[in-house]
Amino acid sequence: MSQEKTKNGRLALESGEPSVARLSGDWRIRWLGDAESDLRSADWPGSGRLVIDGSGIQRMDTAGAWLLVRLAEGLREAGVVVGFEGFGADEDRVLRLAETGLDLQLLAAAEDGRYLDLPDIVADAVQRWHARRTRRRPAGEAA
Repeated sequence: MSQEKTKNGRLALESGEPSVARLSGDWRIRWLGDAESDLRSADWPGSGRLVIDGSGIQRMDTAGAWLLVRLAEGLREAGVVVGFEGFGADEDRVLRLAETGLDLQLLAAAEDGRYLDLPDIVADAVQRWHARRTRRRPAGEAA
């Protein structure tokens, strides 16, 4: 198994009351491919409670936290009671930052009467991150 496969962020959903979404691996932007696939294919509950368990996360950045915040908001809108548990202090801080940042962006857009296209905001942020990362590479190092 390649190092990338073992490092990727993953999600395993366990049915029950409450349902539990167990997170594992690296939830930074570079390693979110499998996590995004897991999020899309999971059979999310339509009611009841869901615990998002972050105890298996190795590392997380705001991109990973943003995915989880969006997931929680969508499920809450559908009537699911969502809670976060098992996150380390660093991951909890990043998660709260993503929640606050998203709330502030939505509030600012609503107050200004603007339409806020979050996918475009995230895409722009990813492009800027990738451009900075590419500029920092030592000469001759491949992408």
